[in-house]
Amino acid sequence: MLKFLIIPQISRWATFMSALLLSLCLCAAFPARVYAEPLVLHYDGMAHTYVAPPITLQINGRTLTDLPMPPVIINDRTLVPARETFEALGAVVIWQPTSQEIYIGYEGKLIILQINNLVVNIDGVTQPMDTHPRIINGKTMIPLRFASEARGLDVGWDPVSRVASVGIRMPVITQPPTMESPSSVSLPQQSGDSLDIPRDISEYKIPEANYPETKITGVNIPDDRVSVFSVTASGPISKVDTFPLSGNRIVLDFYNAEMAANRTSWAVGSALVERVRMAQNQTEPEKITRVVFDLEVAAAYRVEISPDRTEVFVIFESNIVNSVHFHTNSQGDYVDISLNSAAAVNIIHLTNPDRIVIDVPYATISDISTRQVNGRFVREMRTNQFESYTARIVLELNQKVSHTVVTDGLTVTVRISEPTFRNIEYDEDTKTITISKGGLNVSATNIVHYDFYDFKKYILSLPADLSAAIGHGEYMVHDDYLQSIAIQNNRSGFTELTLNTRRTIVARVTDDHANIYIKLLRPQEVYNRIVVIDPGHGGRADGAAHFGLREKDLNLSIAQKVMALIEQDGRIKAYATRNSDVYVELIDRSTFGNDIGDLFISIHNNASDRNPNAHGTETYYYNHSFDHLLGITGKEAAEILHRRLLERLGSFDRRVEHKNLSVTRESTIPAVLLEIGFISNEEEAARLATEAYQQLAAQAIFDGIIEIFEVYTPRRP
Repeated sequence: MLKFLIIPQISRWATFMSALLLSLCLCAAFPARVYAEPLVLHYDGMAHTYVAPPITLQINGRTLTDLPMPPVIINDRTLVPARETFEALGAVVIWQPTSQEIYIGYEGKLIILQINNLVVNIDGVTQPMDTHPRIINGKTMIPLRFASEARGLDVGWDPVSRVASVGIRMPVITQPPTMESPSSVSLPQQSGDSLDIPRDISEYKIPEANYPETKITGVNIPDDRVSVFSVTASGPISKVDTFPLSGNRIVLDFYNAEMAANRTSWAVGSALVERVRMAQNQTEPEKITRVVFDLEVAAAYRVEISPDRTEVFVIFESNIVNSVHFHTNSQGDYVDISLNSAAAVNIIHLTNPDRIVIDVPYATISDISTRQVNGRFVREMRTNQFESYTARIVLELNQKVSHTVVTDGLTVTVRISEPTFRNIEYDEDTKTITISKGGLNVSATNIVHYDFYDFKKYILSLPADLSAAIGHGEYMVHDDYLQSIAIQNNRSGFTELTLNTRRTIVARVTDDHANIYIKLLRPQEVYNRIVVIDPGHGGRADGAAHFGLREKDLNLSIAQKVMALIEQDGRIKAYATRNSDVYVELIDRSTFGNDIGDLFISIHNNASDRNPNAHGTETYYYNHSFDHLLGITGKEAAEILHRRLLERLGSFDRRVEHKNLSVTRESTIPAVLLEIGFISNEEEAARLATEAYQQLAAQAIFDGIIEIFEVYTPRRP
């Protein structure tokens, strides 16, 4: 049936590239053609002669060429090199040689796969794959099905042209053609959160019109804080793009619109909407004001515009709990919740006593009752209307449990099961995790730390198999530091704890003869001086582009060099708003800096389409009324960094200026935005493209940071 041939043979192991590449795999049928020359594939301890027609790999419509190994088919699966694939999708890929694991950071998620393991870990949630990752010709190969199902990617196969394609799936109604956002794909959940992509049920896309520039003046919050919100403008709005994002966010972009509201954030604090944020997202070549709704849960919503086009409404669809059914079997207890408009719930584990709270936001429930259910783990189930807009289901438990959430259409099933973990406790008051050593000789000094703070992960790799002592699975926490603790034992005999964090933390580990103690601390409790480096743009926001340079790439390259210099020096702790080509909201950048930093530096590069001769370095700051309380002002920090850049680069002095920019305006710590040079100037772009010039810029920024902290003692709250 298969129209390709793999023949085992004896041969010497060929010499291949030392870099390990991820690969994807998909099912297909294949017409009868052959390669001009057979390939020799080494895997499973043998060499195999491979004969099959060639396969083309396309990512988001672009054909990948010069691949280190061409796509091949093994056991009805098409394997393609995926480092190139995932990086083309904007992901970052990290190989852990000790545990033979692959970490993929993509769209704010962390995916962990392991060689010869049929389980993939996505943000602490494990799920099976039909094919385990394996190493072939020195390359790590993984199945595509996990990516297409778990990451919201479209995977295609054309049996005639033999083209395997991978692309980001676009929403049907709301996604503008020039921007990318994940779609709302239903997945089994184990983290205690609902699916984190809202569902747009708008009946139409707001049509574009042609009006003069307008001003976005504010946001109206409804009295019930959940139903109909509106964004107001001083005149007719020309264009509105709206789309959902992962992390329970709704984005509205107002084109040809200046932000003119007297505030940038509205705290809502309901069970449905946490807050609404506004920022001037772009000024050139067209002004764009961005409004972001931060939701507590993935709700259904509509976006409409008023007849005079001066007001845009975000209307949340009210939900109804049609029924709640409890049943039990030998596997566990189950609660089936039938809903009317959106399969969205919030789940919280509580202790003293142990119970699970299931909230359906902006929903009503008519069945108000208390039932003695006598399940394996649940003894009582209560249903009631919590406040006027939240339907609540409370499960009183006999013990600590695990739970899984599965959605099927508009039905949410919460499964309650025996926890697979044991001998692990978390003290919310002291923020300390205690785990048993199980009699093994494990030292805190030998534990390896991986801080993926930009993915809200802190991973501890313990050099011992503690599965007999603590088991595996996910220990739910849900406090202001942690969402959960995922316990995994890998095939290398290591136990890993993945701390799914709610904020940036530092873990300090100690031990005694019986236990390991993991104390969670804020960065400010550990480090005396913290700088936050902000590489401008990223992901779908390219910034300026000239002479083959994209500003987002150049900003990131310089920022990474700055981070490396700071790490080598060791006197100052540095964090970055992004460490890869991902999109970060402007307000999230300054919020991150305000939460943990003492100094904020945003790295950019300039461009001028009107004046190709424009060149030089300019630096920006913003005057705040509280600057005198900080120890050093943004202006003083800007002057130091600007001088250092001019000294190192010999660039033209375009001066230090006050400017109303989001990342500096919203900062509550000294903040500076650097424009290193002009990539629209041919000569300056040629210099900026070189590693040597980027290193000079990085060294200048590093020197400036050191000088700033020599005269600046952070004044923390």
